[in-house]
Amino acid sequence: GGNPVEVSTGPYAGWKVLSGPDEWALRLYHSLTNEQRAKSVIADRSLGDVLAGPNKIELIGDQQGIVVSSLDPSQRQYVEEIVREFAHTYRGDLGEQAMYDYRQDLEEGVSFAWLGGDPSQPYAFRIHGPRTWIEFSNVRGSGSQEVGMNHIHAVWRRLGDDYGKQLLGESGD
Repeated sequence: GGNPVEVSTGPYAGWKVLSGPDEWALRLYHSLTNEQRAKSVIADRSLGDVLAGPNKIELIGDQQGIVVSSLDPSQRQYVEEIVREFAHTYRGDLGEQAMYDYRQDLEEGVSFAWLGGDPSQPYAFRIHGPRTWIEFSNVRGSGSQEVGMNHIHAVWRRLGDDYGKQLLGESGD
C-alpha cells in the first residue's frame, strides 16, 4: 500500500504505487454498461481497507460481482492486465505460475466486484477465482497535504497456498 500514492519529491517524484492495477480497473469500471455495472457494484461505498488481509481468509466468502467470462473481450483483457500487474511483482517463474493459475480460474469462474460509486470517491475492487483473490482499496489519505484518492491498500492471496503455507507444511485453509 501507500500514502500518498504518488511520490511528490525526490528522485522518484511522480511515481505512483500500484498505478497499473488501479488504472486498468478504472478503465474497466468506465467501460461497463449500466447492466454490467449493476452486477459488478456490490456496495455503494468502499470499506476503506481490504477485507481479507493476513489471517482473515474466512472473510473471503462466496464470489460476488460480475462473472468475468460474461464481459466483452476488451473488458476481459482489462481484468487480465490487473492480474498481470500483480503477477509481475513476483520473480519470473512465480509470476508465470500466477498467470497460469488465473487462466485456470477463468475456466472455473472468476468474478469482478466494485465497491463504491464514482471513482472520485473512495472505491475498491476485487477479483475472485478458485485460486486467486486480488483486492485493492483506494481512499482519501490521512496525514498528507495531497488531495483526492491517495491512500491505497492491496492484497493478492493465492488461495489454497495462502501465504506459502503449503511450503511451510501448514494447512492452506
